[in-house]
Amino acid sequence: MQTGIAIINEHADYSTRNLMTIETLDQYFSLSGITDPIIVEAVKGLFYGLQTDGLWSKAYAVYPLAGATATSQRYSIKDTADNVITWVNDAPGAHTVLGYTASVAPRYGEYVFPFSGAPNISLGVYNSTNAQTSGHQAMAKLAPDNDNRIYIGRYISSVTQVNMGRSTTNPIGPGSSYTEAKKGFLCGQRINNAVTLYDEGVQIASGTDTNNFVAGTRGYLGISDPQNGTSANRWAFNEPIGFNWVGSGLTPHEHALLNARVVAYCTAVGR
Repeated sequence: MQTGIAIINEHADYSTRNLMTIETLDQYFSLSGITDPIIVEAVKGLFYGLQTDGLWSKAYAVYPLAGATATSQRYSIKDTADNVITWVNDAPGAHTVLGYTASVAPRYGEYVFPFSGAPNISLGVYNSTNAQTSGHQAMAKLAPDNDNRIYIGRYISSVTQVNMGRSTTNPIGPGSSYTEAKKGFLCGQRINNAVTLYDEGVQIASGTDTNNFVAGTRGYLGISDPQNGTSANRWAFNEPIGFNWVGSGLTPHEHALLNARVVAYCTAVGR
């Protein structure tokens, strides 16, 4: 997969939210090159399921995610005026996106752009030319605390990461490095700071998350500190797919519906 795509559907006023539609979803699949019918149908099934349950319209934003190359991460952003802006973060220095400028370190490019003018809403993008710890896209503090969010990703072949969190003794905390060699799907959800991770449809970890999940473009799925963008908990995978749904203010019944949809999705794509 040659490009990484993050279509940002976010309005400055949360009362006029511009959420991903089925047309946008089709565009996402077309741009990302995802053709696996199992993935396509499962993602669309989750999309329609959340619509049926009345949950889709309660999201603050929906961020489709797709994979990228290890050395050159390309992203497209749809701003509040529906203008699509693309930039490549493969070089150190200062970069400007949507009027916001951030500097990039030589090895890791870190971008934190506050969207919608709110200080707690930003997109952090990291880039590395190291194939083992290649670039990742960090969704840092996308919505207020106690929000509800879904992340889905696919990992293929082996990726070695340091300071991994996936261990039997401390599944949600930092651990030693390891190599993940199997092919499968990983997805996670956070509901009012309660974290659940599923590996091929099977729950592998749960805990309390006072920070945020992170989705990576060839790196990991874990938890990130929204203040500095670091991550102590990482689940390695290549080619993340699916989308990040961000919302809040759900009732206990809606929480249960959301959880059921996530479990059904993870089971559908897990193989």
